[in-house]
Amino acid sequence: MNRTFPAIVAAAAILAAVPAVGFIERLISLKEVMDSSAFIIAGKVTQVDQSAKTAYISIDRTLKGKTPLRQIKANLGVGQAHFPQVMLKRLRVGEPVVFFWEQNDNNLAGLGHADGIWFQLYGDMNPDPDKVWWRLTHVEEAMNRTYDGPTAELAQIVADSLAGKRQPPPPNPRLPRWTREQLLGGTAPKTARNYDQPPIFARAIRLDNGGGESRSVSWADYDGDGDWDVLICSGNGLRLYRNDAGKFADVTGAAGLRGPARSGAWADYNADGRPDLYAATLGGRPVLWTNQGGKFVDSSALLTECGPYNPEGAGWLDANGDGRPDILLTNGESGIYLYLNQGKGPAWFADVSARWGLGRGGIGSQNGDFLAIADYDGDGFADFLYNVGRGVLARNRDGEAFALAAAAKIDFSCGGAKHGNALTDFDGDGDIDLFVPQPDRSRLYRNNNDGTFTDVIASVPDLATLRGARSAVFADVNRDGRPDLLVALADGPMLLFVNEGNGSFTDQTYLSGLFAFDWLHNVTGMAPADFDGDGDLDLLLTSERGAAVLVNEHKPSKAVLASLRVRLAPQLSPGATVRVEDPRDRLVGLQQIGLVQNFSSQPPPEAIFALPPGKYNLSVLLTDGKVRRTTLDIPARGAIWNVGEKE
Repeated sequence: MNRTFPAIVAAAAILAAVPAVGFIERLISLKEVMDSSAFIIAGKVTQVDQSAKTAYISIDRTLKGKTPLRQIKANLGVGQAHFPQVMLKRLRVGEPVVFFWEQNDNNLAGLGHADGIWFQLYGDMNPDPDKVWWRLTHVEEAMNRTYDGPTAELAQIVADSLAGKRQPPPPNPRLPRWTREQLLGGTAPKTARNYDQPPIFARAIRLDNGGGESRSVSWADYDGDGDWDVLICSGNGLRLYRNDAGKFADVTGAAGLRGPARSGAWADYNADGRPDLYAATLGGRPVLWTNQGGKFVDSSALLTECGPYNPEGAGWLDANGDGRPDILLTNGESGIYLYLNQGKGPAWFADVSARWGLGRGGIGSQNGDFLAIADYDGDGFADFLYNVGRGVLARNRDGEAFALAAAAKIDFSCGGAKHGNALTDFDGDGDIDLFVPQPDRSRLYRNNNDGTFTDVIASVPDLATLRGARSAVFADVNRDGRPDLLVALADGPMLLFVNEGNGSFTDQTYLSGLFAFDWLHNVTGMAPADFDGDGDLDLLLTSERGAAVLVNEHKPSKAVLASLRVRLAPQLSPGATVRVEDPRDRLVGLQQIGLVQNFSSQPPPEAIFALPPGKYNLSVLLTDGKVRRTTLDIPARGAIWNVGEKE
């Protein structure tokens, strides 16, 4: 009878049995294996008979459950294919073993780990425990993704996890399955990664995103109480959550907001000190929500209509450099629309799309989806990237018009599923770089600071082999001063690639804690922010399985850097550029604040830098060309620079 580890199948429906063998093919975590096991023991191989093809395993420690068995006796000769040969080669006297099993009536189903490999045994319970024999079915060729370290360390991890001293490490989906040659060649790993390091994201605060088509998220202090509140956009209605000392309350109805939305972005268009909301609805006219002190009124009449409507991506930028936030909207085949903020009504926003090279027949007038906005060429005017065709990068020409940046050498696929791009200065050279998720090979574009980009993903092995990426965002989640890359897969879990500081990234998902949240599949919008004020970046995200704030509780093993927080007053337009330099005027950090990217999701108007304590020169280039400067001596406890409306 062909079987797989039954409790896991029944509990989570995560295993896919191959008809002839019963392999565990789907990615499963060690926690799932532990939770699905009634019994777990640690022991060692006491005897191997090569001719009889049998092995005896002692039970030295009972880690879970109370079993009448005194040893595990295994018949290895009945396994399929080359697996008996593998087991007889691998199991050596004295070799440690960890064994997990489940009992259903008299049926026994077990998973074992020895010499770096996983294997399945099955047996039948007997009134005389000494007469219980287990039968080998196969070696698990893909379960190295569950755990790929030494067996002795696995025993300690399981014991500590069951005692509540730690969390089990997450699986690593990036590991290739074992080949027959590797299994027979004895190349299983003997040294584990640093499994004892606590996860970066320790817990999740689940939020209802309304269900349906789920796309954009954003942060803003809509009620002026000093902490960041949450907006989640979905096809069944947007949701506004007020942040009350780290707890989130749904205030959508009380705030007067309603209706579905694909994206929503914040800016104080009327300069009253309260962030207002522009929402791209689901097939209807976009809505401008004016903030009147925590309650919102529909002010859409301040914008001329641009139907027929198929709005998708929306964002604020100061297109003409006058210090006032303007609106950029993607509207399917009707084109991209730009509304310039006039600073007063009744015609508060002027439709200048055609004059700026946009609108019907203009740049990006095909049916695309989301926007990412940034000043990629460093001239002080915000540019944009639009997901349509082979990717549309539009350069802002001195605040007068947009032009297609054909020479930038940006090229990626926008067909099929929508995707969310990530922008930041990942290599620390003072300009904005770009990561584009793709179903096949993603793109990592390094800005050459001459109006062009170079795809360098081939030089980053862990990213070059990535497939099925859908969404991404940069954030320094481990507080080492370098932006890391979080990538969501279209049909799989989220991954963390840590920035190594040399233009490269390594897959360190096993450190992230992301696999503790098994519902984190097909994530779309993501936006980082320090919502709890502890100096590290948390992550707001949404998917069709729900939304959440992932709480960053990382405790670096190295010397802790100080947190520098630069926060803009609400009246200042999104798009200001913050530069941090050391006393020798060497750049140590650059961020552009409050612009949308990643499914038109929006971080808060705040930049956070992790820096060694000491003196730094700070500057903020505002969107109207004015520059604010200060010098701060940052203590170990960190520092805050609040950049006000007026100097």
